[in-house]
Amino acid sequence: MAAHTGRVNEEESGRRRSARVCSGAAQLRGSNCAFRAIQPIKKVIAREEKGVSEYRTRRILAIASGGGHWEQLLILQPAFSGCDVHYATTLEGLADHSRLSNAHLIPDCNRDEKLRILYSAFSLFRLLMRIRPDIVVTTGALPGLLALMIARRFGIRTVWIDSIANAEEMSLAGQTAGRHSDLWLSQWPDVARAAGADYSGAVL
Repeated sequence: MAAHTGRVNEEESGRRRSARVCSGAAQLRGSNCAFRAIQPIKKVIAREEKGVSEYRTRRILAIASGGGHWEQLLILQPAFSGCDVHYATTLEGLADHSRLSNAHLIPDCNRDEKLRILYSAFSLFRLLMRIRPDIVVTTGALPGLLALMIARRFGIRTVWIDSIANAEEMSLAGQTAGRHSDLWLSQWPDVARAAGADYSGAVL
């Protein structure tokens, strides 16, 4: 019972925090603060694929856990301009606060919850098969990594942006994501250099 109450309180806290930053994120999306960071993402999205018309609208699945991961994903929205974008997150109500359509709720998990990892992976597989995206973009955390791992098995292009909170080293999920990403970004130059990831500025 205590564990359930803790999870509920954590989710409610995440909703409130994300609601507070949505207006700020909206202002940032109109500025140039994330311009450098979004350029390599736009290039991956715009890349032409053999047998795919350049005039077909690209479909993107943009996925992030609640809290800071979600906030940073919102700031990347200019990179998705002109695309058919679907969003997925782990906290109910985040997409409504952000006034986003085509939003999906996915199960959260962490590396200590093996059964929930399987449940999350299965849910993400079903979502990917339903949406059939051309590109999956994520700012983490573990559910985003699972989405990349599954997407790559089906030839879907993938982009990982490690959270700006990871200023000393790549997150554990981010370290694994390098093997499953077409574009693998850290928002800190020293961290990118040490990990062998790319750096193209920060979203904040």
